[in-house]
Amino acid sequence: MTDLLVAHIGRPALVVFEDEAVIGWLRVLKPGFRHCCAAINDGRAWVEVLPLARQTLVRACVAADRDLAAWYRSRGNAVIETMVREPPDRLAPVTLYSCVEETKRLLGIQARWVLTPYQLYRYLRSDPRNAYAYDRPFRQDIGRK
Repeated sequence: MTDLLVAHIGRPALVVFEDEAVIGWLRVLKPGFRHCCAAINDGRAWVEVLPLARQTLVRACVAADRDLAAWYRSRGNAVIETMVREPPDRLAPVTLYSCVEETKRLLGIQARWVLTPYQLYRYLRSDPRNAYAYDRPFRQDIGRK
């Protein structure tokens, strides 16, 4: 198992932020940052990990050489291009399971006070190793009904 984990360290990853709020209380979160998920490039395919309210879906979605970040951005999502990190040599903090917590664990991040998708977005943007697009398409109607 350890060999499998080590093999993914340094792999390209995407963190995708969405506005979708299928659970009512998520509407209190910042528009455009109400949910997040991750995709990791394993060298053969982009593998999406979608933490949902009732289950977590894991699926190989497109070939590794496809520009999955551009596809997500074309749908109006904020995307940060990052990588899988080597986690600190300690247990991850005990916390509630959420899309943010799942994404942090996938990336090897142990940031106890990063709790919302927008906090994760800001945390990742503060790391100079990550790429993100300032000119991403942003739907002006997010949060308006």
